[in-house]
Formats: sequence, structure tokens, C-alpha cells
Amino acid sequence: MNSSQILDLEKVVSDLSYLPQPARRFDARVWAALDDREIVFEEERWLAKSRRAPYDECVLWRIGLGDWAHRYIPKYTASFEASRTITNWVLITASDIAADGLAYVKLGDPTQHPVAEADGCHERLSMAMLAASLRAVVQEKSRGQEKR
Repeated sequence: MNSSQILDLEKVVSDLSYLPQPARRFDARVWAALDDREIVFEEERWLAKSRRAPYDECVLWRIGLGDWAHRYIPKYTASFEASRTITNWVLITASDIAADGLAYVKLGDPTQHPVAEADGCHERLSMAMLAASLRAVVQEKSRGQEKR
């Protein structure tokens, strides 16, 4: 993972805090960031173009024809289980009502010493899980770059 992909993931986590409810277009942003793709608008359609060889692209949605992302992109913002598949870190805590009435999730990576942790907080448990999972991925990839 390159530094631009890490920055994309960090931006997605930041923007997630402003998302009031699940959204398929945001799911597409998450998927694109995880797969190192750039979302671009061309000829009445939104594409996810790969930044890596073989530089493929896929249509996310077309203007006037609706959302196509539902065909292959998990519902990260609506599903706790879909967000849980992003990383294999251990679930430490998941609470519907934590600080200030918000949902809270904490993940840990027991293969690290000391144990690496990532957390997420949001009005919805699925989105708290998504935030924690994305933060875990950012930590994993950042450690991978440090080893180079």
C-alpha cells in the first residue's frame, strides 16, 4: 500500500463521522480506497479506476440509470458483519450505547507487542465498526511501510 492509499483511507474515516445514515455511494468510496482505486467521473458515469497494474476500471453508477455498486460492493455502512470483514483484528468491545449515547467499537491486533488497538465511535454500530476496521487497516499498512 502506498502513502496516497493510506491518506485516502484516513480521509474516508474522517468523512464517515459526518455521514448520518448508511449510504451506498459511501460504501463505494470505502471499497475503492481499500482496493487502491480512484473514483472518477467520465461520460455520464462514475468509475473506479485501479492505481495498480493491470489498471482496470469498473462502473460504480451511471447518471439516470441508478446505482450499480450494489452488485459487488459490500454494504459497509449498513452492516456490522460487512465492516467486520475488512480486517482480521480481534473484536475487543462493541456497544450500542457507549460514550455520550454513541455506539463504540474497539479492535485489537494481538500479534503486535504491545497489542495494537483501533476504535470507532458513531451514532450507528455498523459505522462505528467501519471506522474501527478502517483505522486498523491504516495501522497495518503504515507498519508495512515502516518495515521497508
